[in-house]
Amino acid sequence: MKEYSLIMGLTDYISVILFCVAGGIFIKMLYNKSRLRHFVLLNSGFFFAGFVGLCKATYKTLYGSGICDIPLLNNIHMFLLSVGICMAGYSLIRITGRQNHRLNIYSVSPVIVTSNMPFIIMNVVGATALLVGIIRFAKKLQSKTAVLSVSGFFVIEMTAGFVGSRLDFDKSAVNWIGQGLQTLANLMLLMSAVNLNKKMKENESTVSFWNQYK
Repeated sequence: MKEYSLIMGLTDYISVILFCVAGGIFIKMLYNKSRLRHFVLLNSGFFFAGFVGLCKATYKTLYGSGICDIPLLNNIHMFLLSVGICMAGYSLIRITGRQNHRLNIYSVSPVIVTSNMPFIIMNVVGATALLVGIIRFAKKLQSKTAVLSVSGFFVIEMTAGFVGSRLDFDKSAVNWIGQGLQTLANLMLLMSAVNLNKKMKENESTVSFWNQYK
């Protein structure tokens, strides 16, 4: 039995909101500064990750309040989150990388997946791609604060993933730890997005850098 509570579910929305706001800022900044296919991947990636976060928080709220148990809201979390993070990270790599840079991603999807390990690997790859993409972005805008913030996001995100892989997240104490780490990680991501957005507005001349990616 899962040791979820109503308060746990409601506070989980905070982490989701932080992530969605950060994603929205990145999407707004890169709206007309990237190729259409890369922007669509970025938009879709942040949407999937935010959507499954919302589903997970809703599941905890409904389960914790004793209203109902909808396993689908919980079961889709790992799959769609890993796909969304990979899409967002890959698009940032392409948008902020060199025009002649080539990055090929190969994946093998078995008919039946009985382990979360492929999705855990995808989460790590996606988070790493986000880290590299945002650091490239920050270097172009000369923002050390954004570099530190997104580095903090990556470290905390990996710590949360390690905790989740080693401990039972159905336990109340473990879940609170995981939620706290995830909220802190998303706060760091939001800080990097806000800082980069501010830097871009202060240095409009740097926008010309992105013209080669249109």
